[in-house]
Amino acid sequence: METNATKNHMVCWLPWFRIANSIKIGEITFIRYERGRAIPGCDDELARELSELAKRFIDIHGNSLQTMCIAVWRDNLTFPVLGHSEMRPVIEAANLLMLAYHAKNEYLTQGGHYANASMFQLVMQKFEAGSKYTAVVTRGRDGPRSDLGFTRSEIKDQAPRAIRTCGSLREPGTEFLEALDKVAGKKASHHRKILNSLFFFGLANTDDTNTRLDMEVVLLEWSIDHLLGPFSGNRNYQMGIMNSLRRYAKITVSHSTRLKGGVSRKAEEENWLLLQQWAYEHYLLRNNITHGEDWRSMQWRWDISEHCLFAAWVYPLLVKLVLMGHREYTLTTADEACLASIDAVLASPDWGSDWDRIIRENKWTIDSQRDTNKFLAEHPDVLKKLQDAIDQAGATDGS
Repeated sequence: METNATKNHMVCWLPWFRIANSIKIGEITFIRYERGRAIPGCDDELARELSELAKRFIDIHGNSLQTMCIAVWRDNLTFPVLGHSEMRPVIEAANLLMLAYHAKNEYLTQGGHYANASMFQLVMQKFEAGSKYTAVVTRGRDGPRSDLGFTRSEIKDQAPRAIRTCGSLREPGTEFLEALDKVAGKKASHHRKILNSLFFFGLANTDDTNTRLDMEVVLLEWSIDHLLGPFSGNRNYQMGIMNSLRRYAKITVSHSTRLKGGVSRKAEEENWLLLQQWAYEHYLLRNNITHGEDWRSMQWRWDISEHCLFAAWVYPLLVKLVLMGHREYTLTTADEACLASIDAVLASPDWGSDWDRIIRENKWTIDSQRDTNKFLAEHPDVLKKLQDAIDQAGATDGS
């Protein structure tokens, strides 16, 4: 952090993201910013400077944005100039924030609650209080650089077209945010593995038109490999995923009507669990792509867009299971409903219409079962009558 000039500042914008309430992840607090309004705890003159700087951000129609998000380092509302070591936790916290919203919102763009990584793009801006000039902070191969000499009115940043598909967002659960706050501390190897894997996951989920689907497959496979592995070979990749999700996998390939015929594979694969078949195929697809083979000439049980969609959906669940394994997170009913839906989603012939319905039905089943168990626990007399009726029915059948 620079300390030699109190008039020099740096603000870390997330201009395309609107946050409802402040969220703290590690050393970083993400706050809601509205142009022209005071920031509690921030000097009024500095707040006016920020309001002027924020005019650079415009939506896809060319209109200035009024509401956005600012990442504040260590709650320091003087917005000091950050060095490379201080910028890294900002970037990591923004990635964790992206994961939290990605996990909470929908995975198909038909829905009204859809998030992608482009929404969480960071824009670093240096400025000097009272000066009409500003600097744009970028990064070259040899490290961060500041492009100087711009007047504030010269710079305009337009929202990426990739965020056009994004609607209003559901707020992430406090349980997951609290767990991700611990991840930002990087005290254990599994925390660092989550942060490293998130780099690839974010690149795969920008929805940028320049990102090819085959490269998304590669990035998503690397995300899972860095999270759970590293794995050497397809078999180990399969087992890594199965070790995390085995209890939720019950349907075999031979019992899935969607996958009957059309794909010629080894006979032994028919006895594999459907999830194992997906893991095998996902690794094989990634392997063919990275080795320059003609993957389009091969037959696949899931097409390439389905591989990307399922991997993007299951990755946050795997993160939660990793955290749960270290007693840093407890699965919610929504998490359990998603995990219980893995088989049905993989077997579904129409994800567009079936995806949300499958998860809703599983959540209803889980909620109903919990309500029933709670009622019976609170009314042992009813439980005894039920048990007596079951025993009597069994005795009658036996006679």
